[in-house]
Amino acid sequence: MKLARKLTVALLVGVLAVMAGYGYLEIRREILILDADIAKNEKFGRGAAAALETIWATDGEARAREILELIDRHGPDVVRLYWHSLEDLKAHPPATVSAADIQALEHRNVITLRQTTGGEWIRRIYVPMSIPGARPAAIEVVESLQAEHRYIDMTRRHIALATALVAAMCGFIAMGLGYWLVGRPMAQLRDRARAIGAGDLTGRVRVRQHDEIGDLAAEIDVMSDRLAATRERLAAASTRASSRSRLPAWSPSSASSGISPGDMDPSSASPTCARSRPGRSTCSRRSPRSTA
Repeated sequence: MKLARKLTVALLVGVLAVMAGYGYLEIRREILILDADIAKNEKFGRGAAAALETIWATDGEARAREILELIDRHGPDVVRLYWHSLEDLKAHPPATVSAADIQALEHRNVITLRQTTGGEWIRRIYVPMSIPGARPAAIEVVESLQAEHRYIDMTRRHIALATALVAAMCGFIAMGLGYWLVGRPMAQLRDRARAIGAGDLTGRVRVRQHDEIGDLAAEIDVMSDRLAATRERLAAASTRASSRSRLPAWSPSSASSGISPGDMDPSSASPTCARSRPGRSTCSRRSPRSTA
C-alpha cells in the first residue's frame, strides 16, 4: 500500500497544480475584462465631455448640464454622471481623490478605485472640460463594480469547489486502483518471497494480471519450481553418496583373489596378529576366500 499511497499523492499534486493554473488563468481573464471595461468607460467619458463642451460653447452651461442630467437619467443604473467645477474640486477635494490627482486633472483623466464602508467597490473617472471664457469643469463618471467583484468571488469559490471535488474523486479512484492493481499483488509477491526464503517451494502466487506484475508473479512461480527440482536432485545425490560411504574400500589383493567390493563382508574378516617385538604386536585381517 505504500506504493499506492505514493501514486495517489503524486496524482493529487498534479491535479492541484493543473486546477491552480486553471484558476489563475480564469481570474486573470476576469481582470483583463475589468481593465477593458475601464478603457471603455474612459472612452465614454471623453466622448461625453467632447459633446458637452460643444453644447456648452453654443448653448451655454445650463443647457450642457441639462443634457448631462438627461444622459444620466436614461443611462444604466450602475453608472452615474456628475458635473463639477474644477475650482470647487481643488477647494474641496473628495476623499477618494488625492491632491496630486486633482492638480493633474487639468491635463489628463483621473481614475480611482475605492471600497466603501459597506464593502462596495466604486470606480470614478474624472474627465476635464474647458471652453474659452469659462471656468474649467470636469465630468465625474461613477460606476459600481459590486456585480463584477461578486462574479469574481463566485468564480473563485466555484474553482476552489471544483478543485476539491476533482482532487477527492481522483484521490479515491487512484487509491482504489492502486490497492487493487499494485498494493494487493505486491503484498502477495512479498509474502511469497518470504515463504520461499523460509523453504516453502510448493506454494503459488495467486496473481492473475496481464501486466508487468503478472509477469513477475509467473517468474517467481517458475523460480520456485526450479528451486524445488534442484533441491530434489541434491537430496538424491546426497543419499547416493551416503550409501557409498558405508561400503568397505577396494584393494588390488581383493581383485586378484576374485573378490569384489560387493562380495566382502566386513564382519567376516578375522584379525591375525603377530608379535614382532617384545611388548608389541601387529594385526591384520584376512578376508575369506571366495568359494566360487
